[in-house]
Amino acid sequence: MIGDLRPREAGIRSVTKPDPSAGSRSPSGRRIRPLAGLVLILLAGAPSAAAQSDGVDYHRRFESLCGPCHGHSGPFARHSLEIVNGTLVGRTTGVPVQRFLRRHPGGLTQADIARFRDVMHRQVEAGGVFQDRCAICHGRAVELAAANLVFANGDLLIRYSRVPVRGYLANHGRLEPREIEIVHQALLEAVARR
Repeated sequence: MIGDLRPREAGIRSVTKPDPSAGSRSPSGRRIRPLAGLVLILLAGAPSAAAQSDGVDYHRRFESLCGPCHGHSGPFARHSLEIVNGTLVGRTTGVPVQRFLRRHPGGLTQADIARFRDVMHRQVEAGGVFQDRCAICHGRAVELAAANLVFANGDLLIRYSRVPVRGYLANHGRLEPREIEIVHQALLEAVARR
């Protein structure tokens, strides 16, 4: 699937190098291009992949504290929340998320509340681009990032080819310029989690 990855080094059980002359195809018949999987994996976990300066992984914290009732943060945020006049609010209640979380059971700290609000705000803004456009081939963004991306010399790069991800995305997956920025940011956050 991803032609320039080394399966053992990337932690992938089996990787088939695409034969350029054969025109590799997915089960749906769509052409598979190198690094497509990488981008998808990174984006899948993007909205919730923010690593914080305080060392807390809020994606994992959300999944442990909130996941049993609300599931993964990305789908929860996109289906249950909306942005009204720049404020993240409950879709059915209209109550600002920050105010709601202050009285919600679960023992959240002020830092948790601020981070959850910020992460979910980005997830709602992103609109599930990675999930909709990339995850079918690449799985979760956080897994894609962990296996295939690095941050070096101030840029997000594909681990083995050292190709800049933003430039690669410009010719990958038929993403629009706005989607490229969303995916790139999601992947940056996923890499920062490590």
